[in-house]
Order: sequence, then C-alpha cells, then structure tokens
Amino acid sequence: MHEIPEFAAHLNADKILVREDKSDPYIVFGEFGAFLRSVVPQRSLNDTTILASFRFLTALGDSENPELRDLVTAGTFDLLLDTPETIRAARQLLYGRALDSFEELIQRWGVDTGHP
Repeated sequence: MHEIPEFAAHLNADKILVREDKSDPYIVFGEFGAFLRSVVPQRSLNDTTILASFRFLTALGDSENPELRDLVTAGTFDLLLDTPETIRAARQLLYGRALDSFEELIQRWGVDTGHP
C-alpha cells in the first residue's frame, strides 16, 4: 500500500495488529477500508489521499485478476458501504468495473444509501 503513504504510515503505527496480520492481504485491505471510512467524512473529495486511494481501488477493481477484484470487494468496498459519505465518495471517484462491483454490493446487501 505504498501508493497511499498516509495509510502506509497509519498501518505501520498500528500497535494492535501483529506483523503476521500486516502481511495478510484481507486484513490489510480491511484496515484500508476502515481508514477510508474514518477519513472520507472529514475531508474534501479533492484531498490527495482520498484521490490516490480511489485511483488505487479503481485500478485493482478493474484488474483482469479475479483474486485482486475479490480482495478489493471483500476487503475494502464492504466497509465503504457503512456511511453515506463513503458511498458518495465511491460513486464519484470509482470507475469502470470497480464502480460496477461497488454498486452490485449496494444491491446485494440492500444498503440504504441515503440518496448520496
């Protein structure tokens, strides 16, 4: 997650996760989702960390590798369904297959989007 220096620093500073957890991609992407869930409501969608994060998620979500797409969907997108602000950010900043996957999750889980 070197593409997002602020998250990398956040993850490295985390004293709760042990080193083995920090090498598990599903845990790391879950932490990334939690990180975004906490920072998106506090910042502009033009914030460099927010923009870089959603560019990164779009790239992985558009990957030809189904394991990468699953990692992003199960690890991060699920957590972005938790707040109207993160739903709005995802809808505005994700593109292509990544956005399609996110919208499918909204439908699958019957999320009340608060009409963002």
